[in-house]
Amino acid sequence: MVSSKAYLFSSVPKRCLNHLEQLKVRNEYQEQLLQKGDITGLLTWEYYVESELREHIEKAIRQLPPQCQKIFIMNRFDGKSIAQIAEELEISPRTAEKHIEVALKKLRQELADYLPTGLLFWLLNI
Repeated sequence: MVSSKAYLFSSVPKRCLNHLEQLKVRNEYQEQLLQKGDITGLLTWEYYVESELREHIEKAIRQLPPQCQKIFIMNRFDGKSIAQIAEELEISPRTAEKHIEVALKKLRQELADYLPTGLLFWLLNI
């Protein structure tokens, strides 16, 4: 069995290199579009990247357990507080908090390959 420390030492550098390679390809493509003066192509590229990211986020949210998914959406997208969610679903506030913690943990894991850590924290309002 592989230890978690060994796994981290082998997987983290690989993920970092993959991410940097993706950034390099994206930057080269954007640079080509800018050199051509193709603003339409650049806007299309940005739209594509944004829609791809949105798709990955939605997929990750759909993979959450139903109650966890519902509570996460109520909190992050509907803007409801923990107290409002607890009252509406007739659960304790601590249970609602725990569901949100679980959701954030799973989303961080699912989206780690798509976003730099700082952007992921900002996006999920952690």
